[in-house]
Amino acid sequence: MHSTMRAPLQVLLSSLVVAVLAGGCAELHDGTGFAPTGLATTYAAATGPAAGPVAAPTPLTIEGVSFTAAEAEAVLAFVNHATLAELDAEVGIDVRAAESIVAAQPIASIGELAGLYFVGPVTLEILKAFAVEAEAQRTLAAIAVAPSVRS
Repeated sequence: MHSTMRAPLQVLLSSLVVAVLAGGCAELHDGTGFAPTGLATTYAAATGPAAGPVAAPTPLTIEGVSFTAAEAEAVLAFVNHATLAELDAEVGIDVRAAESIVAAQPIASIGELAGLYFVGPVTLEILKAFAVEAEAQRTLAAIAVAPSVRS
């Protein structure tokens, strides 16, 4: 494979992994929720514009911490199912932040999460790193146990 083809393929594969991690292709819409986009957007983002203009996903920045759509979804999925013990011991955030997160479940947005007692930029960064890593590990584990397709 030529090196000129390898870079767009790597970008495409990376974009598809992000889409899988997000549970499908999605982008933040006005910073308040998610709007489905589709694989065409992911492909266009990886390879450049096709027949028409494709809007690039807009990252969300809260408390100085930037989130992609996939990262925001991973954080919200994690904090909405996390226990006090997980947040305190495994993730390592301050117990006051952990208590406010558990008390507020379900949390609808990153903005709502950031507005909780003792949840600031440091806690958001920790939660983002932990949730994205956990999601990546689950995806890799699912790929490892999936039956291989042979022709």
